[in-house]
Amino acid sequence: MNTVIDTPKTTRSLQPGRNTERSAEKALTPAPNDTVSLSVGGMTCAACQVRVQRALDKEPGVIQASVNLMLKSAEVTYDPGATTPDAVRQAITRTGYEAAINAPEQNNQDEEARQEQTHAEEFRSFRNRAIVSGIVGTIAMVLSMPLMSASPTHPHGGMADPFMQWVMGWMTPVLQSMAPGLYDVNPSFLSFSLLALTLFIMTWAGRHFYTRAWAAFRHHSADMNTLVAVGTGAAFLFSVLATVAPGIFLSRGLAPEVYYEAVIMIIALILTGNALESRAKRQTSAALRALMTLQPMTARIIREGKEQEVPVETVQTGDTVLVRPGERIPVDGMLLHGTSAVDESMLTGESLPVDKMPGDPLIGGTMNTTGAFQYRATTLGTDSVLSRIVQLMREAQGSRAPIQKLADRVSGIFLPVVLSL
Repeated sequence: MNTVIDTPKTTRSLQPGRNTERSAEKALTPAPNDTVSLSVGGMTCAACQVRVQRALDKEPGVIQASVNLMLKSAEVTYDPGATTPDAVRQAITRTGYEAAINAPEQNNQDEEARQEQTHAEEFRSFRNRAIVSGIVGTIAMVLSMPLMSASPTHPHGGMADPFMQWVMGWMTPVLQSMAPGLYDVNPSFLSFSLLALTLFIMTWAGRHFYTRAWAAFRHHSADMNTLVAVGTGAAFLFSVLATVAPGIFLSRGLAPEVYYEAVIMIIALILTGNALESRAKRQTSAALRALMTLQPMTARIIREGKEQEVPVETVQTGDTVLVRPGERIPVDGMLLHGTSAVDESMLTGESLPVDKMPGDPLIGGTMNTTGAFQYRATTLGTDSVLSRIVQLMREAQGSRAPIQKLADRVSGIFLPVVLSL
């Protein structure tokens, strides 16, 4: 019986005061903060970035949040005792944007390749729609010329703007000589043809402007898509009314002018800007991936006296790594045996190799040029020099100048004022 009481388990159970103190200390010790990375879809302008940033800043438990418009991502540091990654994701989705939690293992070359592929697809989509919209817009401008040059006695009236009357006064003879048959076409047929072309561009090429503007409206906010949707939508509806019921304007002495070509060209120009932005994002992702590919996929290590080739992710701190001439150094470390000259131009920009002796540091991703050597792995994963360079590049893309905060505040006032006017 005494033996049972003297066991460690029974002895601990007979000291409730000490156990209580340990439990209290453990309970009072704050849990470390966690960080979650999310992909954010639907952001198209600085106003979108500000909305997501504000939503994250207001979320209980969020300590720090950084939203990257270029990479369409968010890095959030949060208190795990107050919130969860899913709650952070829902805070973004409540603002009308798409959000998905990135797995930790996505921070590698495969993730950069995926982002590059996504940006490439976006670029092709925007480019194709911009080209088609530009071609259709050019056709619409040509078809609109007879309507602009019509006289006041024309079934659709004439141009009310004196400046446009003066411009069309000297342009009409030139246009008539280039396309004489176009001026004999029924103006109603031209107007309805322009209506059909504009409706096609709005529903195919510019559909995302209106769907995102509607999503922003449902969440009681506005962004660049709102301006595009309201501007082109108002011009389109006015033109439709002038096409379907021109008598409403003529009875009041007004010209039933149509602005179909303006709607199409606005969409084409904005799509061109979106295409250029997507191309810049693709090039950025390609540069990051090219930098990450400097690290070899495998490493040659010596364990238990045997040489093994293993994936670089499985290299552990303290492993002895063997590097031969012409090979890249897989991970950061310190030279143990042998001498060599290492090309560190990817880090310093210096083209001349740097001589390495035992005890010298080695940087993963640099090129061994001469002798074979062995070194001890010291820094791995996200703590390596190459990973920190990539992370600094990402942070630089997402960083904002102090003047941008002022611009964000001005845009927050400017947008509602423009819409109200």
